[in-house]
Amino acid sequence: MMKIQARVRLKHWFPLKRRTAEAEVSWLSRQGMIIETAQRLPVGGRLSVDIFSDSHNVRQLPADIVRAEPAGNITRYSLRFLYQERNGHETGEHILSYLADEFSRR
Repeated sequence: MMKIQARVRLKHWFPLKRRTAEAEVSWLSRQGMIIETAQRLPVGGRLSVDIFSDSHNVRQLPADIVRAEPAGNITRYSLRFLYQERNGHETGEHILSYLADEFSRR
């Protein structure tokens, strides 16, 4: 079974408001993901997301927090990926598609 972890970094113009959190991935698709973490993050916040599996790493995917759902000591966050088009560069979308397909098969 593929286990996927995430590290999210909250972006903010004021450095003291920036945060980093380790999270468990409970759902993943090409459009977004659901993570569970004890760290409190604001709905509407912009994140940089690193995704780690046993065989792949995807780094610095931009995402927005679109929903938060408290669940005991943790909070479940729904994230929407924001793909950036760069000529001649992949943005991780191909690897993310692969991970999402593998995640849905488990």
